[in-house]
Amino acid sequence: MGEAIASSGNRWHAPWVCALVAFAIRALYLLIAADEPTFLSPGMDAEIYRSWADAILAGNPPAGPYFRAPLYPWLIAGLGVIFGDTFWPIRIVQVLVGSLAAGGMATLARRWIGTRVGWIAGLAWALYGASIYFDGEGLIASLFTSGIIGVLLLLDNSLKRRWMLNAFLLAILFAALTLLRANALAYAPVILLTLWWSGRVRRIPALNRVLTLTGATLLVLVLLFPILRHNAQHGAGWSISGQGGINLFLGNRAGASGAYAVDPDYGPDWTRAQIVRRAEHDSGRTLTAAEVSSHYSRAALQYWTSDPGDALMLTARKALALINWRELGNNRPLWPYLLHTSPVHAGLLAVGFPLIAILGLAFLLPAWRELPGIRPALLLALIHGVVVVAFFVNARYRFPLTPALILLFAFGLNRLLPTSQQAPVTRPIWRNRGLALAALGLLVLLPRPIPAINSDDNWQLHRANALLRLERYDQAADAFQQLLRSYPDTRHGHLNLGVIYLQQGNVPEARREFQLELEVRPGNALAWNNLGVTFEQTSMPDSALFAYRQALNADPSNPDAHANLLRLLTTESTHAAEAGDVDAALRLSREALTIRPDLLKNRFNYALLLAAAGQLDAAADSLRAIRQSYPEFEPARAALEQLNP
Repeated sequence: MGEAIASSGNRWHAPWVCALVAFAIRALYLLIAADEPTFLSPGMDAEIYRSWADAILAGNPPAGPYFRAPLYPWLIAGLGVIFGDTFWPIRIVQVLVGSLAAGGMATLARRWIGTRVGWIAGLAWALYGASIYFDGEGLIASLFTSGIIGVLLLLDNSLKRRWMLNAFLLAILFAALTLLRANALAYAPVILLTLWWSGRVRRIPALNRVLTLTGATLLVLVLLFPILRHNAQHGAGWSISGQGGINLFLGNRAGASGAYAVDPDYGPDWTRAQIVRRAEHDSGRTLTAAEVSSHYSRAALQYWTSDPGDALMLTARKALALINWRELGNNRPLWPYLLHTSPVHAGLLAVGFPLIAILGLAFLLPAWRELPGIRPALLLALIHGVVVVAFFVNARYRFPLTPALILLFAFGLNRLLPTSQQAPVTRPIWRNRGLALAALGLLVLLPRPIPAINSDDNWQLHRANALLRLERYDQAADAFQQLLRSYPDTRHGHLNLGVIYLQQGNVPEARREFQLELEVRPGNALAWNNLGVTFEQTSMPDSALFAYRQALNADPSNPDAHANLLRLLTTESTHAAEAGDVDAALRLSREALTIRPDLLKNRFNYALLLAAAGQLDAAADSLRAIRQSYPEFEPARAALEQLNP
């Protein structure tokens, strides 16, 4: 192996060739997908990150604790400042970095195994369907996985040159990975132990190793400190993000699929406000972000203690899904999307994982025994797999396993291919390896550990929603109508069709669609709120008030229902007062006050209505309370003096 590498000298061009092949196929994918609505508006997490970035650019970054690790949206915003766009630049950057990662894979495989293996690993990454897909998405998975390849390159470099420099570069890269996804913290022991071992191999004195690794650790803490402090100051504790508890619960509860973050009460489109309110309702008090996360962590633990049999079965299904050939997309229906957008890329996705998983895992033990350099990659993959199984398994969460699997795949394929530099593979070895490949093939290809989801239903809904977000209302209406003809009970189908009619000014049709949604799902707060909007627009305030109240009953955290009900109560209270109906005005004002007791305007108006209704003592008490909270508010002082001259 060493002789083969040496003979190549400086003429080995595989890293750049693999990088160019990777770039070409990824650029082709972007060109093909550029006109597809579901690519231009993917929704869910990609939409969340872009909206976050847009808010940063508008000068309105999140004021509270970070629910998600914040580096990715800040990176999108930074690119937006430079290029004036928050959609394309991040994807182009990911394509460039992902293409360079193909060269990195070729380099690692050549260093650890040999020249031919370098070509195999680099081209395998360049043509790997999931890598092509994620490089073109506005999701963390692409940069995070490329970062893992960067970690492996730096760890390998530390064995050869500039050990201290590589240690500090690793600290910077590790901090960046943690700020992309907090579970990267689990990688710390492998990185530190590998650096210690490489320093020992390089005969770095023990004291120097201790000082260097201490300094690198301090650098990581310095880089993470602004985020840790921000979250600590806003009630989330010393954490990178606040979503760990709810994600743990959604992946460890009765009825969980093991792949999708579906809430038992709010479904797949749950909001942070909803899960906070439920935690506070269960606890009977207001909770900090850290306490909310702890609440759900305890709920996950309680599931394990109360029903360990079901929990173990769920974990077994997730572990099996980790090596199953199906790529489970949780941000969009993956297969129908790629088949519709680019069948060639869909084919690469279909064959990619089973090839590398079956052949790679069959050669796992020989690679561990014979290749010391690959062991950190395998340990990082093991740790990542454990973390993923602890939460939920889908395409983007298992994608960081890919570098290790491709390295194993390249090693195994090289073993099976003929070469003049190694003895022919004997019949017993072929037999044993063939049995291992057959067993792994059955394990990877046959079971379906995660229940199937109707891809056609989800795909049509995803595409219709994308058209709606892009404000292509006529196309979106046609898409929703077609969807509802095939699947009349589709979640939010009638709701979103009603939104389209509302945008087009067709209030009667919008109202009918919202009512149809409520016939299927009477507790749909969004439908109740939008129904209230249609009543308001046709001058039916009593019906609108009823609808808004129903929306809040269904989901007390719904911000639109809060705002609409409060606004309409205030308006109707004013109208009633002007009409001389003080009792009605007082009743409506009192209800508005229960919704926003902290709003000064509501409190003052309520006090004035109490006075108008002849409840002078109550009015004076209300005005004194206002004066105590807002001593500079002169209208309250004047009104109190009139009551008590």
